[in-house]
Amino acid sequence: MDELQREIGKLTAGLEGIHRELTEAREGRRRTYEKLEGMEKRLDRIEFRQEAAEKSLGLMSPTVQEFATMKMQAQGAGRMGAVLWKLGGWILAAAAGAAGMWSAFSSHFPWK
Repeated sequence: MDELQREIGKLTAGLEGIHRELTEAREGRRRTYEKLEGMEKRLDRIEFRQEAAEKSLGLMSPTVQEFATMKMQAQGAGRMGAVLWKLGGWILAAAAGAAGMWSAFSSHFPWK
């Protein structure tokens, strides 16, 4: 009978060990699932922020395109202004030369 009691005690101790291991495993799985849920929530927030950033960039795209167009127009206007400035200088020089030549030419004739 004592031996039977001892065997039952061993089996009970073994079952308690198995129960303890199962409880620890269950706790480990619970912590793992909690971590996974936390990661899922963080990924959801990151995805939401990414979508918001994409929308914002989509709204900015026409503005950036308009800026690029205006920049090209300003560069063209600057080049045209430089060409007109040089052309005006040449015209002014030609007019001054023509006036000087006319003055020199007309000084030899009495115009009265």
